[in-house]
Amino acid sequence: MKTLAPATGFAQWMGKLYGDNPCLRIVSGSTDDVFEVNSVPEGYNLCRFARDGETTPDGLSTVMYHVRMVGLLPTCSCPDAVFRPERKHNCKHVRALRVALPKLKTD
Repeated sequence: MKTLAPATGFAQWMGKLYGDNPCLRIVSGSTDDVFEVNSVPEGYNLCRFARDGETTPDGLSTVMYHVRMVGLLPTCSCPDAVFRPERKHNCKHVRALRVALPKLKTD
């Protein structure tokens, strides 16, 4: 089995684009997505806004991932973390929140 390289990219806070929750831009590889970040018990829900060409019932969100930030090994419900055990604690969503959350708390 081929070993996957770690998820890479960058994360940038975008402020509150819709509603009361901050939005986080995550760029990784060829994807450039914006997620609304909702704090929930034990972690965060990341609701991705529709990409160009996608249609959704509400016109905004297309998918939601739950990132559980409990203990030393956070987990994510995204397919990369669920179906690739080597990325269980290091998908792009977990990595982005690890980097971005301290910046949000200090701004």
